[in-house]
Amino acid sequence: IDCIVSVSPECEKRNRETLNCADSIFLPNLISGEVVRKRASEIPEHDADYYRFIHFSGKKIITVCRTDNKSKALERICFAADHLKKSGMDFIWYVVGDGPDTDSLHKLIESLGIADRVVLTGKKINLMPFVKAADLFVLSSRYEGKPMCVTESMMIGMSENLRISRHT
Repeated sequence: IDCIVSVSPECEKRNRETLNCADSIFLPNLISGEVVRKRASEIPEHDADYYRFIHFSGKKIITVCRTDNKSKALERICFAADHLKKSGMDFIWYVVGDGPDTDSLHKLIESLGIADRVVLTGKKINLMPFVKAADLFVLSSRYEGKPMCVTESMMIGMSENLRISRHT
């Protein structure tokens, strides 16, 4: 390896300190807004998850991430969804992505009785149409360098962002 490239100054700093890597540089992730908006307008054919989401009449909430509880804190989503359901809010919450904690999240969702509200969709080839259709975007991570999903959601006009912080 000749160099480590980071997408945020904080990641570059951590690389230098933690890895003792002098050859670490910061290079902003240059995401094309035009490409993101074009992808957001592409309707995924034959995707039951997408059609269920866009036709839902209540609030549509979305989280995009790897299902890794250590960093992404997805149990926060489950507890928030449980609270919203008990308060009577009409919503559906999609978590788009997969990872090592998918099974444990399914179990938590089932144990809280929120499987009718929280849907783990797994990976999607193009998740931008889901984000575009959502009313709220939620980033529940404990830490992030520079989350591309937030930048992309802003590029397609996400008007409300919600960050949940609940200590469990």
